[in-house]
Amino acid sequence: ASALIHGYELVASTGTVSKYVLVGRGDMKSLADLKGRRAYFPQQDSLRSYVARGLLAQEGMTTRSLKAVTYGQTSGAGLLTVAGGGAEATVALESEWLEWSKAQKTPGQVLAVSQAMPGGLSVVVKKSLPANVKSAVVQWVTSPDFVIPGVPRMRPTSDATPYEYVASLGIFTPAE
Repeated sequence: ASALIHGYELVASTGTVSKYVLVGRGDMKSLADLKGRRAYFPQQDSLRSYVARGLLAQEGMTTRSLKAVTYGQTSGAGLLTVAGGGAEATVALESEWLEWSKAQKTPGQVLAVSQAMPGGLSVVVKKSLPANVKSAVVQWVTSPDFVIPGVPRMRPTSDATPYEYVASLGIFTPAE
């Protein structure tokens, strides 16, 4: 996402997308209920933490609106931290949350949901590259011979909208 801001353009991706959820304890009904409470987020520069801060910002809040934010080393520990009482909220992949909530007696509440975010792998090239070179790159990464074990196939794309959303989550200074 940050490459797009710095003179690159999207030419191919695996096309996978994910949504993230900001989850709170069961007694919380809205994101506003998180004010003055504790949250667990993964490392400060992780996508999940950017998403969490972005979801807070959509409600007019910042991490300073919270009593405390613990930044951990792993993303998977957030749901466990909330379940164990170490925090009142965390951020998780929507798919993780759905699986988690099925296995819990009191799983909590989804307080906010992100827009669709790009997942998997993407290929960007410098905008200034000649068209024939861009075309060759796309042909190469989408060819049947271009295989990355365990990764879905690349396909041509130029829709940078989800990436622009991700890039905006890390920018907290107004454009003006």
